[in-house]
Amino acid sequence: MSTSNDGVENRPIDYILSPCALAAQGLSVLIEHEGAATAHVILPEELDAEFFASSSPESQKKRVIVFLPNDPLHLLASLRHVAAILNYGTTPLPLVIFSQCPSLWLWETLRRLVESRRSLSRIKAARSNLSCAQLAGILRHDESKPLSLEQQSLEEKHRQGKRYDGLTKRELDVVLGLFHGHSAIALARQQGVSIKTLYNQRISGLKKMVVPFPNIALQLPGTQQKWLTEKTALLSAREQEFLLALHHHQVLPVFQPVVNSKKQLQGVEILVHWYRNGKYLQPEAFLPQLKSHSVCLSLTAFMLREAISGINRFEGKFYFAINIPPCVIANGKLLHMLHTARRQLKHPRWITRLVLEFTKPEASPYSASQLTHIAQFVREGFHVLLDHRVTKSRDMSSFKPTPSSGYILSPPTVIAAQSSQHEQDFIQDLLCYCRSTKSACVAKGVNSLETLRLLEKIGVRSFQGQYISQPLREYELDKFTRHFYYV
Repeated sequence: MSTSNDGVENRPIDYILSPCALAAQGLSVLIEHEGAATAHVILPEELDAEFFASSSPESQKKRVIVFLPNDPLHLLASLRHVAAILNYGTTPLPLVIFSQCPSLWLWETLRRLVESRRSLSRIKAARSNLSCAQLAGILRHDESKPLSLEQQSLEEKHRQGKRYDGLTKRELDVVLGLFHGHSAIALARQQGVSIKTLYNQRISGLKKMVVPFPNIALQLPGTQQKWLTEKTALLSAREQEFLLALHHHQVLPVFQPVVNSKKQLQGVEILVHWYRNGKYLQPEAFLPQLKSHSVCLSLTAFMLREAISGINRFEGKFYFAINIPPCVIANGKLLHMLHTARRQLKHPRWITRLVLEFTKPEASPYSASQLTHIAQFVREGFHVLLDHRVTKSRDMSSFKPTPSSGYILSPPTVIAAQSSQHEQDFIQDLLCYCRSTKSACVAKGVNSLETLRLLEKIGVRSFQGQYISQPLREYELDKFTRHFYYV
């Protein structure tokens, strides 16, 4: 029988490499608290890359935890240490990188710094600004969490449609020399290249850093501010701020339930709140200001991830709906994102639990191109809810057969129905149309018992609104589902 000391000695060892002593200490405490491994902090100046090259059984227990700070000098210096460790290894070494670097840029840079592609096969990455509970979950020795850096980079490439060029070894060395304050003449002499060659390498290296890191571009010397301005000129100040908040996990998902007349849970719509300046902003306070295609695609990708995570978590028991901004409907990247989302489901049949909502604030029809893309989504097995306001008029004669899985009654229509017989007649006509096409119809904006009873009398069977439930945080959704039956 093993003693407790034997158990400690047999635990895996996590070697923490961080230029920040506080970050290293925090990671060490989390690792030791989990009890799954023993933590050892390695100071950058004490790093011996050959130590990790052994392929003995004892070395198989090693894992390297790396913290990359936002400071460009220490970021690049740490990446050089990581490359040295991986280049010395004879077998792929488990390595987890915590940073705020875009996954695609990080992957492309390491791919250029590490000699063997095989050495990169066990690298995982996660955001460094997660909560302690999330960090602890990632630090557990679970091969399934988080995703590999390569897989994350591929998903980021498909999701955002961006392409980052990674730094080469020569560019990294030259830029590091610049940050250390070494003169161009001394560096050129040391590396055996001309001044012109060194300047070209410096410029290309800095350009590769400015594009993925606009938040650290202000720390770069010289003309980099011009490049930053050019790259962000097409985004408003509000959009730039929102993108940064999205990357820093300050945009949070909330879930508003959809139930039937028996209060059985049919699904939830995912909404977003923005935690800004100590307050949570409601969607109507910022979504109308997001008009850039790239920003809307990033938001859609975020909501897709939350939807797939929820479907898997609740094992497909109810649907998760997300709103698709009109400006990205005809964007080919959206279909790629949907295909990626489908592959992430634990069971293919759960694709019916992903619902795409298409709504427009103005009462105008979708273009022919947009309707063509919506039809394609349905043909490929995605469920769609289409806002009835996209029709040209309130007469059913204006309804053209659209390839959708259902319709949404907008809050203005639901409110107007309480005092307008014309609106009630319109809803009844729409319900008749939905029954004939075997389509669903969801009423939004159900904010009182009187509204609920009126809609039930008319024939509506799916309801969403403040009377049913306010938008819920993730932990509140767990509690909500325990008190409601599933359909």
